[in-house]
Amino acid sequence: MNNWYALAVVLVLVGLPACGEEPGRLVPPKGSVLVELKLNEAVAAGFAGPGSRVDVVFKTTEPKTTVVLEDLLVYAVDTDTRTFTYSVGMTNAQSRVVAPLIKDNVRPQVTLRAPSKK
Repeated sequence: MNNWYALAVVLVLVGLPACGEEPGRLVPPKGSVLVELKLNEAVAAGFAGPGSRVDVVFKTTEPKTTVVLEDLLVYAVDTDTRTFTYSVGMTNAQSRVVAPLIKDNVRPQVTLRAPSKK
């Protein structure tokens, strides 16, 4: 089955808006951007997929810093043999904090959040 087709089916089931040139491509809400987080299989959040909510933690050693981002929406997940790439929506301010960490190859840890009751 084509990956784009599978993603589009998931998006319809989850009820997320899809638009753009590619089928199933999600666009974050106004004031948000998509940021790709590369994870190894040890720190990837089990069964997180498009529409899931996750918490993201970056820990650095020099200087000791911890950046925690809570309740981020996962827009897409791409996998290969040892790497997961999560595309998550962030505010512009959050992305400015995270960009230098990603550039310095600080690997984030992602935790799947329990579904909220509405």
